[in-house]
Amino acid sequence: MSAPNLQTICLEQYVSSTQDTGNDSIYTKLCEKEKKIDDRCENLNENSNEYKNYIKAYKAFGKAEEVLEKAKEIYSKYKSNLDADHDSELDAVRNYAAQERKKLMELVDPNHENFNQCLNCKKIINKENVQHCCISNCESNQNYCADCFSYSEGGFKRKCQYCSLPACSNDHHYKHVKKCSEYWKNNICGFEPDFGSEGDVGFLDEYYAWSEENWCNKPRDSWVLFTGRIDRENYCNQITQNLQHCCYCGNSFCSNCSHTDGYCHDKQCVEEHRNSNDSWILGNFLGDLI
Repeated sequence: MSAPNLQTICLEQYVSSTQDTGNDSIYTKLCEKEKKIDDRCENLNENSNEYKNYIKAYKAFGKAEEVLEKAKEIYSKYKSNLDADHDSELDAVRNYAAQERKKLMELVDPNHENFNQCLNCKKIINKENVQHCCISNCESNQNYCADCFSYSEGGFKRKCQYCSLPACSNDHHYKHVKKCSEYWKNNICGFEPDFGSEGDVGFLDEYYAWSEENWCNKPRDSWVLFTGRIDRENYCNQITQNLQHCCYCGNSFCSNCSHTDGYCHDKQCVEEHRNSNDSWILGNFLGDLI
């Protein structure tokens, strides 16, 4: 085993003394240098014009923020009062107009026999004019019976399969559907004559039940309840006096929805027309061969 040299003995003594006392002369000098650097930089910062301008602006911002909050509070109260006055004035004008319209309607139709005004869209509805069924998409109007215009807050379950207007009873529903079907069948593109005729009752269950319960007294043409609808997805639904009825499906169609004379543009009808032409050509060709 070799004896330790002088350098090793000195290093061990240094390490032992600094670990025990914490008086590391190297570390002490390092801390002194770091403090001088920190003090110098802090002094430069606090005495710089940039720092002084920043502090000045920060104080001004604090005061401005207080002013802003006070102004915001005052404005909020003012705007709230202004909105209340605004709504009050509008309500007064609208109520006045509604009263004037009501007085006018009472002069024209005092017993509300011919016209009705929708609560939501404000349109005047002529009860006898089936063309005004187009307003059926107005939700408020769904609360009025299409026949007697009785009112129900929740609307009525019975809906016309053509224009979707509701009815308060099956009898009123029958009357409306009869009138509506005649109009749409003869005037609108997309009328389908055989809807519900093959036993697919669906939502017409209650109308079949009504027909059975009133078998003796039911109208001879009560079948109008169970046939026909408007195909609103595949046709343009334009009102026109020049309708044709498809030779294949029977649907009414206008010139814009036609495939060729006698056939509508429905995919199945177009294929049927093409197949019938091919069969005719093939038949003539075989006849010539024979």
